Amino acid sequence: MQVSILMVSTDDALSYTRAHLLEQWRPVVVTPEVASDAIAANAWDLLIICQTVKDDIAASLALQMNTLHPRAPVMAITAAGQVRNFRSVQFLVNVANPSWLPNAVANLLSAETH
Repeated sequence: MQVSILMVSTDDALSYTRAHLLEQWRPVVVTPEVASDAIAANAWDLLIICQTVKDDIAASLALQMNTLHPRAPVMAITAAGQVRNFRSVQFLVNVANPSWLPNAVANLLSAETH
């Protein structure tokens, strides 16, 4: 079964690196400007929001994801020292080391299927 991951970011370099790290799932990477339409257009299994997305936009996207796809988790990435308090985000992950991402996504998707 193919897993569908939507990743929202404003930074091309971070998007490229993270998409490469998650290439086994073939994530779709979009900017915040088109993310709302993308969320509505597909049945996503996971939404990942980069730390570069403004908090108000990130919170709105997470809420939309939870409304349209209530079984799909939302992962918000935080930078060192960054605090994000979104009621609709189930998983906040600090990006201290990029190698954590594939394991975090695998564990999250595995937990969702059990």
